[in-house]
Amino acid sequence: MKTRLKLSDQQTHQLEGILDETRNQFRELREKHRPEFRALQDAQTEKINSMLNSEQQAEYTRMRAERDARRKAEESKRK
Repeated sequence: MKTRLKLSDQQTHQLEGILDETRNQFRELREKHRPEFRALQDAQTEKINSMLNSEQQAEYTRMRAERDARRKAEESKRK
């Protein structure tokens, strides 16, 4: 962003402050609503599992585990 917008050093410093502040606000908001999101995800998973046969349920479980692993890997790259 710095290069593409051709920001001055002062602008870069201001931008970093803005991004840090909003990053923290996003994190707080995610944490605050995490239980609600988790409950919604769990309800969705239950509904999906109820329509699948046992083989499909096993595959769906593997798919979710793979997705979770990808997300964790992406998160660790960002930190």
